[in-house]
Amino acid sequence: MKGTITWNLWSFLFGFSLSFFLSFLTGEPQTVLLFSIIWGLIFFIFMYVIRFTLELILQPVQVEEIVEQPNLHQTSEEPIMETMKPDSEEIAHVIQQLMNEKGT
Repeated sequence: MKGTITWNLWSFLFGFSLSFFLSFLTGEPQTVLLFSIIWGLIFFIFMYVIRFTLELILQPVQVEEIVEQPNLHQTSEEPIMETMKPDSEEIAHVIQQLMNEKGT
């Protein structure tokens, strides 16, 4: 799930505070506290639903594994990159040949 339980607790606090401050002058204390707690729980559950929905929407795309086709031209069991990896002597030889061609 996206986020943590802290988001739910903050939303509970927001719902409780909003309900409490909007109704504490008009009602009795017990009723105000009861309805504030109920609204806090509603906000808590609503945030849970939002987090769950975000997790479903923002899931990483599952990439299917690519099945490797056997290479008919490759005779060894080594990967292609390993067989094509030149060593430093071969690179030096190629560079030397290129420099000789430029000079003539």
